[in-house]
Amino acid sequence: MKKFLFGIVITTLTLSIAHCSSPQATETLSATQETGYTLVGERCDVENCLFINPTEQNFPIGVATITGYYVQLERSAFEQTKQCDSFVLTEGSPALIQSLLSLIESGNTVYTKNDLNQAVISLDLSTLAVPEKEQVILSGASRPVSLTLLATGPTAQDAPVCFSHFEILRVK
Repeated sequence: MKKFLFGIVITTLTLSIAHCSSPQATETLSATQETGYTLVGERCDVENCLFINPTEQNFPIGVATITGYYVQLERSAFEQTKQCDSFVLTEGSPALIQSLLSLIESGNTVYTKNDLNQAVISLDLSTLAVPEKEQVILSGASRPVSLTLLATGPTAQDAPVCFSHFEILRVK
């Protein structure tokens, strides 16, 4: 799996730095597809490049750009309660949003949804510079923000409170 994520990072860097053509990007992706992962959708670029593994179809991994807004939610797990930095997804990859909603419906407690049936994910804002962190925190339903995320694969059972499968790569 680490090898695959490294391939995505290389592909992302190659696409963003060199602005390479589709054939070069396809070459890199073909090599990673040999690991059993399948590209979600018909194209892959620096803002959206998700893959699924047939054995874990509800966990797309790769890069996705989402739009939404910050909320702080109180969450509990394993007799522990915390205030979690969270994000309501209002737009983004249909495959990612549908997978999150499917996980919620099947009882996954890492994610939740609001009254409008929008997926809500936890985020680790500690990796952001202060201006980017403020931009996320000051967002709201009427002031959405876009985030480019790295979606990682599932972890073992018993994820801690406020756990996130996502690393924020960029705030727009």
